[in-house]
Amino acid sequence: MIAKEGLKIILLLSSLTFLGLFLRNYFISAIFALLLFFTLFFLRDPKRDIKTEEDKIVSPADGKIIEISNENGKTEISIFMSITDVHVNRVPLSGQVTSIRRSGSKFMRAFLKEADFHNVQCETIILSPFIGEYSVIQISGIIARRIVNNLRVGMEVKTGQRMGIILYGSKVKIILPQDKVEVLVKEGERVKAGITYIARIK
Repeated sequence: MIAKEGLKIILLLSSLTFLGLFLRNYFISAIFALLLFFTLFFLRDPKRDIKTEEDKIVSPADGKIIEISNENGKTEISIFMSITDVHVNRVPLSGQVTSIRRSGSKFMRAFLKEADFHNVQCETIILSPFIGEYSVIQISGIIARRIVNNLRVGMEVKTGQRMGIILYGSKVKIILPQDKVEVLVKEGERVKAGITYIARIK
């Protein structure tokens, strides 16, 4: 499957590829064809058998755990998504969306700590009946320029549900109440959205 959020890009690149062929400009056509194949690979949206144990929290993204920290009563887990990872993001734990807030203006390398504060990002806060409020932050990268969040305030969401996508490389951070969870992953570990358990509810 291909993520529906990228259909406009696919149609544009397809049109430019065929336009190049029509004009017999095969070099330009080949460039757009390569971009099209890369985009199709990047926008893949494989079917997932979502894990839904009530006392477990699943990863919101595919990628590599680059940081786990505990500060001010919060546990933060940061996941870096390279351009080869699936970029569809998923809800880590069932609940109700209470806030969606966009901020930031820069496009620094997503794995840098400074990116958490300055890059274009979208924070979704979800109220869970099991742990209270937690947040998922989609953070853009140096290549990523578009964050898609398909959720709405007031929406009831389920564990593993698609929540959006970040186009072309990025980072996702989940912030959990430290006293309510036990982290099950470690830095350097690779995870998959909706499949890998990243924390257990105490």
